[in-house]
Amino acid sequence: RWGTIVRPIPPRTRPVGLGDFPRFDWCTRRAPDSMPKIARSDIVVPNKLEPAARQGFIDALYKVHCDVFDGVTRDSFAKYVVESKAEQTWINVHRNHAGEIVGDRALNIFERELAGKASAIFRAEAGTLRTYRGGDTNTRFGLKLSLPYLLRHPGRPVYYLGSLVHPSSYS
Repeated sequence: RWGTIVRPIPPRTRPVGLGDFPRFDWCTRRAPDSMPKIARSDIVVPNKLEPAARQGFIDALYKVHCDVFDGVTRDSFAKYVVESKAEQTWINVHRNHAGEIVGDRALNIFERELAGKASAIFRAEAGTLRTYRGGDTNTRFGLKLSLPYLLRHPGRPVYYLGSLVHPSSYS
């Protein structure tokens, strides 16, 4: 049914004026080969880092964050993403072939009592440089960490809070 409602625009009928932007093949979910690729992604657990290493980690992530977003101080970024008060925090750090950080995805799990029941609140935020977007690396990361949690806590109410502040989150 969805195939009859949502269809990609065939190349010959693309609206005039789109220019030579890289075409994304929505059926295969792959970016064109000409776009830079994320070479590797590493999961970091911030509370396992020594204080000096954590500060260096914050600096490196914040540099990329400033290239993607505006208006957040380093301290606010550090508190919200790296030093979250969540019971569990993981950050998937994306690097290019040169080893430079080009994006990240943070996943926090807060455990709270809501309406008299133990509940989980999943919060996620991501920021990736424009040329490295695509490839669905963040979905795999979220599933890899959230599914085991859900299996360990069957029947627990779970809520999701996505920090979708960038327009690319909606595309």
